[in-house]
Formats: sequence, C-alpha cells, structure tokens
Amino acid sequence: MNRFPKWFVGEFFGAFLLVFFGCGSVCAAVTTGAQVGVFQVAIVWGLGIATAIYLAGALSGAQLNPVTLAMATWNGFPW
Repeated sequence: MNRFPKWFVGEFFGAFLLVFFGCGSVCAAVTTGAQVGVFQVAIVWGLGIATAIYLAGALSGAQLNPVTLAMATWNGFPW
C-alpha cells in the first residue's frame, strides 16, 4: 500500500517548501515594490528553509538540495 518511501516524501516536500518560500519571497518583494533591501527576502527564505528542515529532518535527514537529488538519481551519487 505504501507507494513511496518516507525519505522520498520528505525530500519532495522539503524541496517544495524551499523553492516555494524562496521564489515566493522574491516574487512578493518585487510585486509589492519592497526593494528596500534583501533583509525581507532573507528572513522569509530562512524561515522557509527552517520549516523545510523541520519537516523533512525526521523523514530523510533534510538533505534539501534538488541538485544532489538529481545526481543521486541519475549519476550514481550515493544516497
């Protein structure tokens, strides 16, 4: 019944949150004209990373790097 291993689910949602909060904070800053500095983007991105690590830490060790995941899938990088 279990289709995906827990590490896969952890990496998927962790990488999703990383990209969602990161790109979303940049998009929100540009859209609203909050071009004062990178402080707002850095804070939101950091909170997104902290949330993703907290979520994925117990499932996969929080290796939240899509490039590492791709290398492990196709180039024989050790899991």
